Amino acid sequence: MKQRPIFAIYVLLWIVALVGLSNARVIAQSTDSLSVKPAIKDSLQKVLSSFQTLQSLTLPLQKEQIRGSYRLSVAFFKTSHIIFDSKIVYFDIGSKNILGEKAENLDNVLKLKAAYLEAFETNVTVVTASGKYYSFLVNHSENPSKLNVVMEPIVVDWSNQNVSYNQGKGKILLSGEGMDEASFKRLSAYALEQKNIKHIRSIVGNVSVEVQSILTKGNMVMVSLKLKNKSSLNYEVDYLKAYIRDKDNSKRDVTQELEVKPVYVYLQNQSKTPKSIGEAKGEYGVVLLFNKFSIAEHKTFDLDMVEKNGGRNFHLVTDFTTFYNQMEQL
Repeated sequence: MKQRPIFAIYVLLWIVALVGLSNARVIAQSTDSLSVKPAIKDSLQKVLSSFQTLQSLTLPLQKEQIRGSYRLSVAFFKTSHIIFDSKIVYFDIGSKNILGEKAENLDNVLKLKAAYLEAFETNVTVVTASGKYYSFLVNHSENPSKLNVVMEPIVVDWSNQNVSYNQGKGKILLSGEGMDEASFKRLSAYALEQKNIKHIRSIVGNVSVEVQSILTKGNMVMVSLKLKNKSSLNYEVDYLKAYIRDKDNSKRDVTQELEVKPVYVYLQNQSKTPKSIGEAKGEYGVVLLFNKFSIAEHKTFDLDMVEKNGGRNFHLVTDFTTFYNQMEQL
């Protein structure tokens, strides 16, 4: 019998792909009926064996392995920001309908906006240094319901018993500073030792809160406070918020104030015995770390501390002159 043409081998390989790997053995056996050179026959057997190995490695997706997607709308004339729990190590945008990039000097903030004024739907995928995977289904809307999204919101546990507490979730990572959490803690402890602000203090019911220092380092602004509770009643903090307000805004209209949210909070027990923050007969340090901000001459930097289920509330005001003249650079 004459040797069959070499193209018969390629026909067999094409049939393997068409019919399916489950029939690979049958087709392999059919080579025995062909008069082909041993070297070619061995090559074909190796290819079929590789196909069979690949088939054995193919696994079905289980329900618990499937990750859902968040729905998000982006606009052409507005920029959306997504804040993640840690550094963005990878992101992918499904189409050219969306413009996206990491925010300058911020490792865990992703900026998105529509590239065109037209309807579309695509996907965005993000992987963070903490190993978390995020998937978004994104469409166009010139009036998105959410412009700024924190995937894991910042929550300060004021009842935490530890000496220091880092509100790690949702914090902004300042890539330009090249600092890790341990560095932030050391810098915060140093800030509590400084005293460059005078006469910004409030006392209510034997509890006092005082601004001790305002420091700046690169793209950071740090504000340190001292909380003293000389009373016999524990002081439980409901919240501590910072605002930039109009100096002459006695009514404190919401439209005339801007909340400045800290990206890192450091709490320190300065008492001689172990205590939780605000416990009676204790002293405590609080450091707020902000992304760099400034205030205008007619503005003030205000701190509001409110007691949970109580009336011992504090309002501390730092005016323009004090803010800039007494601020120290590290």
